[in-house]
Amino acid sequence: AFEDSDANLEDLDILKFDRQASGCTCVAALLVETTLYVASTGDSKLVVAYVESDQEDVGLDKEDTSVDSSGRGEDNVHDVLNSYERCQLSAKQLTKEHTLLDCDEVERIEQAGGIVEPAPDFAADRIWFDDSFQGPGLQPTRTIGDHAATRIGVIATPSTAKYSITD
Repeated sequence: AFEDSDANLEDLDILKFDRQASGCTCVAALLVETTLYVASTGDSKLVVAYVESDQEDVGLDKEDTSVDSSGRGEDNVHDVLNSYERCQLSAKQLTKEHTLLDCDEVERIEQAGGIVEPAPDFAADRIWFDDSFQGPGLQPTRTIGDHAATRIGVIATPSTAKYSITD
């Protein structure tokens, strides 16, 4: 879907912006039963919060999180939130960031002819066509769009992963 979306941008004459120098990053997630599938391209990220398995149960059950037919929570929503506040949450990033901090990504860009270095007055490395700092000046190494940069290795291909979701 990521690569198809990128390719389809070439065919959309109705777009009124420069598709050659415009792009975006993307994260997608699909939950199928207890398996979460994730895909990402660029420097967007998906992070989940979870309760460490060694923490005591905070007393939540299905009754605590029910909603009525209008989609609004029942009167116990405040109690549910207070229960979550007693949890010590940890965070885990589920997606890979495609940036110039990743040596494999830099190698791919450089092998395609891209120059990776900061421009004058820039603190961070960027991707350039040549050493005169001619476009695109990107930091993500993968995007949907930015078609001018495909000749120097910027691609739409996402990284994918899957995770088991537990209680």
